[in-house]
Amino acid sequence: MKKIGLLFLVAVFAVSMVGFGIGCKTTASTSTAAETTAAETSTAETTKAEETTTAAEGEKVQVTIFGWLTSYAKPFSEKFKELVAKKYPNIELVFQESTYEDAGTQYLLKAQSGDVPDVAYCELIMANELGNVGALEDLSQFLDPKVISDLPESVYNSCLFDGKLVSIMWDISPYALFTSSSLATKAGFTKAPRTIDEFKEMALAIGKLGKDEKGNKIWGTNLAGLENEVHIPFLFSPWLYNMGGNFFDQTTGKATINSKEAVAAVQMFKDLYDEGVFGPVPVARDVNRQVFVQGDVGMIGEGPWQRGLFRDLSGKGEAYDKEWWLDTYPTIDGSPGKSLMWSSNAAIMKGAKHPKEAAKVIEMWVSDPEVVLAYGELNGGIPAVKSIQSLQEVQNDAYRKVFVDEILAGGNLPFAPHATKITELSGLFSKAFLDIILNDAPIQETLDKLNADMDSVVAAK
Repeated sequence: MKKIGLLFLVAVFAVSMVGFGIGCKTTASTSTAAETTAAETSTAETTKAEETTTAAEGEKVQVTIFGWLTSYAKPFSEKFKELVAKKYPNIELVFQESTYEDAGTQYLLKAQSGDVPDVAYCELIMANELGNVGALEDLSQFLDPKVISDLPESVYNSCLFDGKLVSIMWDISPYALFTSSSLATKAGFTKAPRTIDEFKEMALAIGKLGKDEKGNKIWGTNLAGLENEVHIPFLFSPWLYNMGGNFFDQTTGKATINSKEAVAAVQMFKDLYDEGVFGPVPVARDVNRQVFVQGDVGMIGEGPWQRGLFRDLSGKGEAYDKEWWLDTYPTIDGSPGKSLMWSSNAAIMKGAKHPKEAAKVIEMWVSDPEVVLAYGELNGGIPAVKSIQSLQEVQNDAYRKVFVDEILAGGNLPFAPHATKITELSGLFSKAFLDIILNDAPIQETLDKLNADMDSVVAAK
């Protein structure tokens, strides 16, 4: 393992986790499809996770899972433990609790001390940083190749770090577009927008409704986030992808934020702002959600967790579900839109006492229908593997199907393949975007400078 500059890395984790986490690093050499890697690794001796290796026959092996699962999803953690014991009587799950806020720092400390759990429950930002210091095993050496090949290509590629599968997604949370049904109906619409043109038309129409009964301005749409936060680029990224652009070329790794497609995406929001329908901006993300619930903004992007948040914020519970529509992000031709790959992952840390048993647990977490559907029922999670995404239980769930459609459409992490620089790159983009929107900075010139600055950040050691 690389020597850990602990104080620096702890600071990186602290900054990165203020919002909600991000990204796995990918490179030009890591775009191979999951099926290819699975086939290549199937002959490796270490892929045979079929036999218990560290315990005598009949002896229970305690597989530890570190993270905040028991506080975030306690009923599911209990069900998961029960299902693992049912399938593997010799394996007992032992949960080691950490808060979400402390987990990143704790993982680094554990990696340095060697006192590591068998399974790390992490978000992509954590997996990315732990991979960067060499703390994670290559899962292709432990997991059943059939599980790996069951991942959609965009999901598989998002979890690679320097060509290695250092973590695997078990719950995916791409963003989708929530539309206020009441505002859209008042503006003369009967469904969510599917094309970019329909989105612009609806944003203008809703924004022209004026004010609500309390005198608050009604906005057509908004991107939440403040300067030097990750939220603006995260919420902007699906629009960028669906208009044909990206932050970086996924093959060369060079910045492409000054491309004609990127210019068009920024121009769209600048035009809406100048029309008085894009806003309130800048605004914190939690405030933006509240503005939506108050009925004062027509369309916002959010993840699958948002249904529960809307129910709580509104005070109406499930009854509030009828007050919004959900669809994939609009595209130029109306096909299902791409989104960013944001997720909860599992990994095996180097030095784990029971890596092969840990692999069995992770395989169940990712691909066992009973486990995955239980999590979906209890927590509304989106399955990561194609075989479960295609099940009727998922396809018949209109809410989850929208997010599955986005996963299959594709997309990548913001700033991939350089997500290790996410904090600095997010700050640069947020500043440039707000300068264009609020201060009339020239779009092409500003994005040209941003492009050069992003390449400089990537080139810096």
